[in-house]
Amino acid sequence: MNTTKQNIEKIIRASDRGSTKISWLNSLHTFSFANYYDPDNKGFKNLRVLNDDFIDAESGFDLHPHFNMEILTYVLEGELSHFDTLGNSGTIKAGEFQLISGGDGLMHSEHNKTKSMTRFLQIWIKPNAKGGEPGYQQSSIEDLEKDELGLLTVSSAMTPYLNLKSDVEVKLGKFSEAKNINLTAYGEKAAYIHMISGDLKLDFSEDENLELNEGDGVALNDIKGLKLDHNSGTEYLLFLL
Repeated sequence: MNTTKQNIEKIIRASDRGSTKISWLNSLHTFSFANYYDPDNKGFKNLRVLNDDFIDAESGFDLHPHFNMEILTYVLEGELSHFDTLGNSGTIKAGEFQLISGGDGLMHSEHNKTKSMTRFLQIWIKPNAKGGEPGYQQSSIEDLEKDELGLLTVSSAMTPYLNLKSDVEVKLGKFSEAKNINLTAYGEKAAYIHMISGDLKLDFSEDENLELNEGDGVALNDIKGLKLDHNSGTEYLLFLL
């Protein structure tokens, strides 16, 4: 099957996102979250939450619980100080990923202890099954091959990847030069693409394409035959679902 625009489930433009604004936090919500609720936009398959969070200096999320959810954090600017009830503590800097497996439950806090703003993506992915032992992992984009779609997560215990308790695969595309990539090798999978920076053109066929810019996202039911046309400075997350 060749991918066409008919395979698009939904397009979420940056301007269409919901938001939560309080004294120390500006959070942009791709999907329904907190006080932003859209009954037609409660996630896509196992991808439940995708927030673009901006935290003011010397502020953050105090200790709070999580259950039965895989929580992936990607720090884009600044840094986060992490603590959890499993005994993990440390700093996640720009270009680093953190994965928390909620499982049967844990408490954690995330604070920006610096003198400037911290920005990060907060992503919730449903696990294959409820319960199980909670866990914590951390990795860096320095481990990924430059100017390629780098694999971040796998659903089995493999290093150096983040081991996600879900069949979802997460890939990071970060390109310093123009490049085209064909997604045929990934088969007839569903996917969600979230733009972090730059712009990206999705080529469905010679006369069908879609352009995405910073903050935009698209949910696709089938990516076989889809080509991605990158410009320099393009960065995005690709979720294979």
